Amino acid sequence: MNLINTATALSQLEENKWYYIESDRNLNSDILAIKLENNWIYVSFIGGEYDKISIKFEYSVRGLNEIYQHEYNENYDLSTDFKKTNLNKISVIALFSLGLIISKNSEALYSKVIKIDEQSKHFKKLKF
Repeated sequence: MNLINTATALSQLEENKWYYIESDRNLNSDILAIKLENNWIYVSFIGGEYDKISIKFEYSVRGLNEIYQHEYNENYDLSTDFKKTNLNKISVIALFSLGLIISKNSEALYSKVIKIDEQSKHFKKLKF
């Protein structure tokens, strides 16, 4: 597993290839695996509280608005340009996306669970 720098821009990633970054302790995960596929960002949490949970979220204005409405009660107002978005920013958005998915108060349209280990303490909370 090769770790890449969190300052790497989305525009530098090849589509359909997994990249691994060392996660910040605030994200409750040791490693994040990140893959770009069209306008969807796939994220697998490895280690930590969210170990063995994989999600995807649409990296678009509507997808980010859904995430930010849940997290901050406001629309996303930053650039969605792949050249101006680094993996550090994606890791934070991924955690917000996971929060949206776990929340029982919301039916997420642009954030989805891909896979979750049955041993995860979040298994029963998530809707498939």
